[in-house]
Amino acid sequence: MLRAYVGSLTVCLNLLGCGPEVTFGPTGPEGADGAESSGGVDSTDGLSASEAGSGPGDDAGPGDDGDGETADTDTDTDTDTGGKQAPTCLDGVLDPGEDCDDGNDIDGDGCNRDCTLSGQLLWEYEFPERMVTRLGFDADSEVTAGIHRYNFNEVAVARYAPDGEQLWEVEVAGLSLGGLSVAPSGEVTAYTQSTGALISRLHPDGDLLWTAQHPGYWGNAVVATDAAVVASFGPGYLASYGADSTPQWTAEQEALWLLPAPSGGVYARSDQGAMLLDVNGEVVWTHDLPCAGPAAINPVDGRLWIAELHSAPEVTVCTIGEDESTEQRTFGAPARDGYVQGLGIDGDENIVIATRIGSSTSFSVEKHHEQLGLLHAREVAHWQCLAVDRSTNRIAIGSTKLSVIGP
Repeated sequence: MLRAYVGSLTVCLNLLGCGPEVTFGPTGPEGADGAESSGGVDSTDGLSASEAGSGPGDDAGPGDDGDGETADTDTDTDTDTGGKQAPTCLDGVLDPGEDCDDGNDIDGDGCNRDCTLSGQLLWEYEFPERMVTRLGFDADSEVTAGIHRYNFNEVAVARYAPDGEQLWEVEVAGLSLGGLSVAPSGEVTAYTQSTGALISRLHPDGDLLWTAQHPGYWGNAVVATDAAVVASFGPGYLASYGADSTPQWTAEQEALWLLPAPSGGVYARSDQGAMLLDVNGEVVWTHDLPCAGPAAINPVDGRLWIAELHSAPEVTVCTIGEDESTEQRTFGAPARDGYVQGLGIDGDENIVIATRIGSSTSFSVEKHHEQLGLLHAREVAHWQCLAVDRSTNRIAIGSTKLSVIGP
């Protein structure tokens, strides 16, 4: 079965992305004439024409004549349809309403499983005089951004719906943003610095739930679940709080990244390697991994993935599970010159990385498949952070803009 596309290569290798760059937002997806959209999904809520039905009046089932009696349906339908089946996404045939149809359900290979083109810009906001430095998705695919001003005198947290609508923006105490974590429930924990380190917990609607202060003067890692918050304070110190702000435990451990382990504990990574702490803050194991870059959790099996900083000519990732089993994976596509500055993993175990392009100030945000290699890439002028939504496989990129691109 031949693959069918509209204006797209099977694999989007052009660093400029698969369509014109949109520079001012909020905007719609590329190729949509600026109309707001949630990624090319029409009013049938993502269903193809055959799945959505033909409109009002179709509530009665097949053969129902509207009077509760079943009409005679024993007719030769091939006379009218010529034996053809109704058009469906993923049948390898380009049907009306589809951007493409390559007949497979792989997101990011040029044509996504919902028959939209891969790597398209869905929407974008620009932040004059401010910078998005932290991002996170919740279970409803809403993206939360941590923002501060260039002169570090104001910190804000904002939340956006999947279609790009800003739901709320609130200021939080502190002068600069050290970390931000979004729990599956949508509660947000912001880690800021002022005269000391502050932890602020926000309700999913943006209301402040509580603030805790610690004499530690800086930190750059925080992880929050629906039940607890763990943060690093200064060099070599971790502290945990319950969801109601009750102090739980402290540990003399250094961490550059903190990520939730499936059992309820915490993965921590420092310059010395990776470690697992249990729910009481006790060290379960430590491991000296060869990879020393940014870290992410695999949503499929809960393993910790750590990227190799200097990964050219291929993308190398070390993984470790709660049972301390390790492996090394190499993604067979050339990485851009420079080293890996950001890492994320989507729900299909594709990796998303951000790398500096040579000695320039530009970055390449790329999605890689372990067998297919580079799926698509987008060049951005500035880069600070990224987050990947596990349910929709969308990618959020933060810098002077907040950009959300499709799978």
